[in-house]
Amino acid sequence: MTQAGNEFDEVIRIIGIVISWVINFTLDLICLILLLCSMIMPWRFLSIIMMLCCQSKVFSNFREDYRSQCAMCFFGSIFDMIVIPFVIIGILSITRIPLIINVIVCNDENVYSSSSSTNDELNYDIDKRY
Repeated sequence: MTQAGNEFDEVIRIIGIVISWVINFTLDLICLILLLCSMIMPWRFLSIIMMLCCQSKVFSNFREDYRSQCAMCFFGSIFDMIVIPFVIIGILSITRIPLIINVIVCNDENVYSSSSSTNDELNYDIDKRY
């Protein structure tokens, strides 16, 4: 090969290295933004701290572990934002308030047992419905 061919190969190799670095930097920056977005919810701090402290010490796997952990924290936060309002609504819905009060105030653990009058009202004609 001629000298010009070697120089051209060297330029192409350097361009490939620069493009690879830019892509990796961009992906790492996106993962950092996802991690910061997941820190909006304060109960996620512990999982984020555990993620950063307990990373694998092998540098070749660090970038892949970092990216996957950031994505998991972000999607866990999104899941929390979707599920928690429905859980609160389910707990505090009007139909459950008397049962919750009965359990808390009266310490009645048999709210759903067959001896409870509330259960008879809730399961009226249960055989016909199912």
